[in-house]
Amino acid sequence: ANRVKAVRDFEDMNAEGKVVKRTAGDEWLEEGPKTYYPHVCKEVLGTVKAHFVAENEALRLKAVNTFVDREGVSRKVGSEWLWTRFGTYMPSVDETVVEVVEANILGETKAIHVHCVNAFKDRFGVERRPGDVWLVTNKEAETYTPTPNETVLKQIPLLVLNKKQYCILLDPFDAKTKQTQMGVRKLIKGPTKFFLNPMEKLEDGCAKDVHVLMGDEALLLEALEAHTDGEGVTREAGDLWMINGPCEYIPTVEVRVRESRRAMPMHAYEGVYIRDLKTGAVRAQMGPTSYMLQPEEELWEKELPQQVENLLTTSGTVTSHSRKKDRQAGRDKTKVVIYSVPHNSICQIFDYKKKTSRCVAGPDMVCLNPDEEFTVISLSGDKPKVPNRIKTLACFLGPDFMTDNIRVETADHARLELQLSYNWKFEIDPKVPEQCKRVFSVP
Repeated sequence: ANRVKAVRDFEDMNAEGKVVKRTAGDEWLEEGPKTYYPHVCKEVLGTVKAHFVAENEALRLKAVNTFVDREGVSRKVGSEWLWTRFGTYMPSVDETVVEVVEANILGETKAIHVHCVNAFKDRFGVERRPGDVWLVTNKEAETYTPTPNETVLKQIPLLVLNKKQYCILLDPFDAKTKQTQMGVRKLIKGPTKFFLNPMEKLEDGCAKDVHVLMGDEALLLEALEAHTDGEGVTREAGDLWMINGPCEYIPTVEVRVRESRRAMPMHAYEGVYIRDLKTGAVRAQMGPTSYMLQPEEELWEKELPQQVENLLTTSGTVTSHSRKKDRQAGRDKTKVVIYSVPHNSICQIFDYKKKTSRCVAGPDMVCLNPDEEFTVISLSGDKPKVPNRIKTLACFLGPDFMTDNIRVETADHARLELQLSYNWKFEIDPKVPEQCKRVFSVP
C-alpha cells in the first residue's frame, strides 16, 4: 500500500466508490491490488508492506494518533495493544508495529511467572496491579502471549516428588485468600507434582529423600516450636529426642533433624568418650557392647600432648635418632586411648582430677579414662650416656646389659677412659603398687 498525504483540501473517491473529503495534512493508505495514478492534491510518502502473523505470534502495535482501530476500539496516542489474528495485517497511518511477539508454549512440565507493568484486567478477567506476579500453567492456557501491560519473568519447571521424597515449601501461596503466607513453612509429601508460585521456594533449594532407618540407626530430632507429635507427646521448643529404626520418617514443619546416628559396636578393649550435655560430665563407654548415643549425649575428643601422640604411633618408645613419620591421618580422638604395655615393663598413669597415679605392669592393656594422662619417661642413652636421649611410656624392668664410657682425670692430669659393662634390673614385685611407684621416683 502507498502512504498518501493530502497537500490541499479536495474531494477524493475511496475504494467503495464513495466521495470522501480530504483536508490538507490528512494521511491515509491506498491499498492494492490496483493501479495508482498520481494526483496534484496527493503526495506519496512511501510504501507500507503488510505483516504476516503466524501461529503463536502477535504484533505489538502502538497508536501514533488518537483513532478508532479496525475492531472499533478507541486508541489514545501512545497506547499499545496486541494483534493476534492469524494472517496478514496492514497497519494504518495512525499506528505502528513495535515488534513481533512470540507466544510462550505451556506444556505439562513448563509454566511461567508473569509480572504486571501497568494496571489492567488480564485475559482471565482478573484485575492486576503494578508489581503483581502470578503463575500461568497449561490449565489456564496452552499458549500465552504477554500484552504490553505485562512481561514474562521466567519459565518454571515442574517439580516431581516420588513416594520416597518430600519437601518443605517456604512462603506458600494460599489459593483461597490469593495471598502469600510470609514466614510459613508447609510440608509436601510425594508422590505429587506442582509448580512453584511467585515468592515460593524450597527449603535447602531441593526435594529431600525420606529418612529410611535400619535397626541400628536413629535420628536426633529438635522441636522448633511447641507442638504435639504423632504419638501424642507434647514437645516444647528446644526439646531433643530420638526416633529409632527400623522405620521411615518424614519430619514435620515443627521438627528439625539435627543429625543421623548409628550404634557403635565395640569389643572388650575398645571404647569411646561420651560427654553429658546437661551436666558436662565425661565418661568412657567400654565394650563389649553396641552403644547408641542418647539425646543428651555427644562424643568427646580427648586431646593428648604431641609427644604422647608420637609415642603411641611408635610402640611407646622413641629416641633422638628416630626418623619422624608422616602422622597426618592421626587417631580418632573420640575413641578411648589404648596402649599395650610390653612384657616385663611398667607404665605410670596420672589422674589429674583425683591427683593420684596408678602403675600398670605388662603384659597388659591400658585404657585411659577422660581425666588420665601417661607419664612420659626420659632416659639416658648412647655411649657415653647422654641425658634425655630416650622417650618412652613404659620402663623396662630388666635384667638387661648396659655399657658406658667413663673418663677419669687424676690430680697430676693423667687421663683414663674406662668402658664399664654390667647387668641391671629392678628388684620389685609388680603386684605391689608401692614398689611399682619406686621405679618412677627420682632421687
